[in-house]
Amino acid sequence: MMKKKPAPASSIVNGNMTNNFEDVIWLGKQMEKLRSEEELEIYGEEADPQQF
Repeated sequence: MMKKKPAPASSIVNGNMTNNFEDVIWLGKQMEKLRSEEELEIYGEEADPQQF
């Protein structure tokens, strides 16, 4: 599977997370792969620290 390269900052036209529906679909697939806190513990990993 080819990884998608992010658009260059100069091409971004607004402050939304994505600029087209293709990116929305791609981000949705990434979110589906996120592991829960319990799953991370099984694999001996930690979640990213909470950001403020």
